[in-house]
Amino acid sequence: MLACKLIPKTSFHFGVREGWMEGTEILLHSDTLFSAFLNSYLLLYGEEKLRLLIEKFLKGSPPFLFSSAFPFFGKEFFFPVPKNFFPREKDLKKARLIGKAEFENWLGGKEGLMEAEKPENLTIIPPASEEQNSPFVVQKIPHVSLNYLHYSSQLFHSSNLFFREGGGLFFLIDLKDPNFKAQVFGVFRFMGDEGIGGDRSSGCGGFKAEFVENFQLDTPKNPDAVCLLSLCFPGENDDQALLNGYYDLIERKGYVFSPFQKTLRKRSVRMFREGSVFKGNALKGTFLEVTPKGVKAPHSVFRNGLAFTVPCVWREYES
Repeated sequence: MLACKLIPKTSFHFGVREGWMEGTEILLHSDTLFSAFLNSYLLLYGEEKLRLLIEKFLKGSPPFLFSSAFPFFGKEFFFPVPKNFFPREKDLKKARLIGKAEFENWLGGKEGLMEAEKPENLTIIPPASEEQNSPFVVQKIPHVSLNYLHYSSQLFHSSNLFFREGGGLFFLIDLKDPNFKAQVFGVFRFMGDEGIGGDRSSGCGGFKAEFVENFQLDTPKNPDAVCLLSLCFPGENDDQALLNGYYDLIERKGYVFSPFQKTLRKRSVRMFREGSVFKGNALKGTFLEVTPKGVKAPHSVFRNGLAFTVPCVWREYES
């Protein structure tokens, strides 16, 4: 399995400007990551090669898949808390992310993590112990907007994600067609200068791409379920996979970003969040078109809803 570290040059901005809406993300969703990849792919290889690449995804034969990007710090990698993780310790109930060893234990069905008497010994975000530092800090950055009609100003804030030295984001790559390896590596190295996320014009989002080609994630030998490490929009053949599951939904929307158009809003969709768990192994997801209706768009707009999953042991809630 391949992994890619995004080592930040300054900070990441994945949230929205506070004052209109609230919140900032501590991860980079897979559909945003993929859209940024396509935009950089276009700049490097041109429209024709981009069209051929998108056709592969539309035909159901993607040459590669990306997970969402999660924090790492030093040698520790963090993963989303699975939705059927039912800890009994209150500090564990607050966890948004868990360390690689804890995630692997959960994948294999070990119960010890849920019954941990000393959660401060576990690698979780937010930390259970105040003595432990989070690998990142979220800071509010002040801005001023100007009303050119009335010559008035308004103060608002955006939240930026700053990582401590040795930290950043990472994501996993399922390289189904090895012939695309050089292209994938090259595009992400190029993206490091282009930046990713919001406020790139203010210096946010720049990174250095560092690839880990022998990334190991221990998974059970006899799994009977899957855990999502990406967002997912179910496809026509995913009905059976959705019969049994623990999941959260997220609404995905926003503006089209391409060299040809930056002012149109994409059609919004609801997707399954990272950490959602479904019984069986049939979940595939789909690559869907979200071109705005009723307007003349310069090109079709797509959102990647294909599932990046890892096998796990099924666990149900027990009261």
